Amino acid sequence: MVASPVDVTVSPERPALPVADDRLSALQRVLQQLRRTPSPEDLAQAAVAAGASLFGGRAGLHRYRHPSDRLVLVAAAELTLPAVAAAETLPLGSGAAGRAGQARRLVVLDRAADDPVLAGCPDLGLAWALPLLGTDDDLLGVLTLYFTHAQPPDRAELPLVELFAQHVGLALEHRLLAHRSQDLYRATVTSLVAAVDAKDPFTHNHSWQVAAYSRTIAEALGLPPREVELIELAGLLHDVGKIGIPDRVLQKADALNGEEWAMMRRHPELGARILGDHPALAAVVPFVLHHHERFDGHGYPDGLSGDAIPLGAAIVGLADAVDTMTSSRPYRGACSLDSAVEEVQRQSGAHFHPLAADAFLRTVDAKQITARTVRARGTTRELRLKRAIGAEARAFGLLQRISGEVGSLVDIRRFLAELNALMEGEFPGASCAVFVRDPSRNDLLTIREQGGDGGRPVAEASLRVGEGIAGWVAEHGQAQNVPNVLEDDRFIRRGHRLLRSELAVPLMHEGRCVGVLALSHPDEAAFSPVDQQVLEMVAAYVAQALEVADLHARIRRQADLDALTGLLNHGAFYRRLDRALDDARASDTSLAIALADVDGFKAINDASGHLAGDEILRRLGGHLSAHVRSEDSVARYGGDEFALIMIGTTPGTLKTRLLKITRAIQRDPGQLPRLSWGVAGFPDDGAVATELVAQADARMYAQKRARQTPR
Repeated sequence: MVASPVDVTVSPERPALPVADDRLSALQRVLQQLRRTPSPEDLAQAAVAAGASLFGGRAGLHRYRHPSDRLVLVAAAELTLPAVAAAETLPLGSGAAGRAGQARRLVVLDRAADDPVLAGCPDLGLAWALPLLGTDDDLLGVLTLYFTHAQPPDRAELPLVELFAQHVGLALEHRLLAHRSQDLYRATVTSLVAAVDAKDPFTHNHSWQVAAYSRTIAEALGLPPREVELIELAGLLHDVGKIGIPDRVLQKADALNGEEWAMMRRHPELGARILGDHPALAAVVPFVLHHHERFDGHGYPDGLSGDAIPLGAAIVGLADAVDTMTSSRPYRGACSLDSAVEEVQRQSGAHFHPLAADAFLRTVDAKQITARTVRARGTTRELRLKRAIGAEARAFGLLQRISGEVGSLVDIRRFLAELNALMEGEFPGASCAVFVRDPSRNDLLTIREQGGDGGRPVAEASLRVGEGIAGWVAEHGQAQNVPNVLEDDRFIRRGHRLLRSELAVPLMHEGRCVGVLALSHPDEAAFSPVDQQVLEMVAAYVAQALEVADLHARIRRQADLDALTGLLNHGAFYRRLDRALDDARASDTSLAIALADVDGFKAINDASGHLAGDEILRRLGGHLSAHVRSEDSVARYGGDEFALIMIGTTPGTLKTRLLKITRAIQRDPGQLPRLSWGVAGFPDDGAVATELVAQADARMYAQKRARQTPR
């Protein structure tokens, strides 16, 4: 809530900007986007981008750190590195942001000497600082807008500015509360499981393994994602009631007697009682309470039978039994997975729920659960709860997960997108970029998953070798762990997210650097020497994987290329167009295609021969390739016909590009023939590839007929 009066002097020289309907509509769209941001960090990035866009300036967002009574810059849009460095941390009362935070109201500074950012950046002349307040007027942060002009906002703009700040503050408060709640939830789960592990050394890591099996079985049954997560969580917490069982019973090396067994049978009820007191864990109580029920009714604690047993409890109970059978105990050895499978088959419909038993058997047949996974303790996702383990163990776990993506090596983009996701899961809060070296241009390309559900991985950014920290690593083949990138001259800022630390390791293969694996984080000194060890161990495998992927890509490219021109062939054109249409639909963007036919090509072949005709096609294909962007596609559609695909482009823009291509062809000293063109655009001219091609083809022949040129 931004209070008035405002520390501002209105300049009569600057015309009033009314709060028009279109500005309000734009603000409404921005606020809807802010509400969808998942974390405080994402919200900060979205807010600075929106502030800069709405009000036509540059922006920075500081978070208020209560213990130190200081403001810390967490996101910036369009600010230079000197400005970022000057505003990195500010005490309350210092500069526009510090004054706004201290006074809890909008502050406008129009004198450069009054603000360290303005003083350090002569191209900036004005700052608006907007305090971000919670529902109880608690200071959460400050959003500052910087401008190149030196005139303050007029009063007509202030309601828009205040409304924007109010919503950013409330959205930030909501994300922070959710973040703290999630942290508390994770800490609670981790503490409970650690307490069980500490009390029962014979079953160490049993809870994590049961969670993994439970998830695999639930997914095999096709249960909804939310239910799968609850069942996995129940598997993790199924033995939490053992906290209330005496150590002399839990740690007994021999078989339990009758009294001790009666104590042990109480653990499901004790666990349900413990979890029921935590609102966030209440949903798993039925699964924990009944995981020792039997389908034939001879289980405990309530003797439920058949479908009266919650399916989640039946799944956890089966997973518990499988891990118990395949684990050693002081009083017996472990049985093999084959023996456990035979027992599940024998007890299906008696001890075990038939649906859960059938699903488990299918996972074994599909090799989702194998003898190797039974022996490899602690290889589950652990509900994304990070555990403190050594570098070698962490690297081994990561390599296991990365090796599971080997099947996607035939699609290097998909492999890299999956690798990004795995690395960001291992290093919470970090952003991952895998740079692949393009030796033909001495560039580094990074590929990430496109936004939205099911988005296709696309090239996102490029970097010259030697440029930035990652480029330096590629050039020198040496890892770099930079605790504060703002103090490193090599750092190049990209995007709105403000980063403090970067860890980059080279991907070396046979003495060559084929890429760079880079992690960045908004906190200073976020990566430890152990983190660097883990990344270096993983990098050797990733480098080999990239070489294999590159080989696959070269083979696939050869199959996609026309032998004469080196352009995409007919089949590859349609595959590329189908993918481009999928992306355009997912991102709600435009796409345009063009078909071209060589005028009078038959006469050229008849007069000069097919070799001369082939040379003309090669030269025309070269001109087409030279005048499109790297993300566009050029194909030899067939015979003397060519095709273009331009993503994110309208037909009008494509026609402008075709004029440039036509002029280049006319300037060719080989006196090349003209091309007749037909253009079509998605979505106006068609929703699928065949519709677009038909429209472009019809327009191409209409142009050819208009010229009255014989084919």
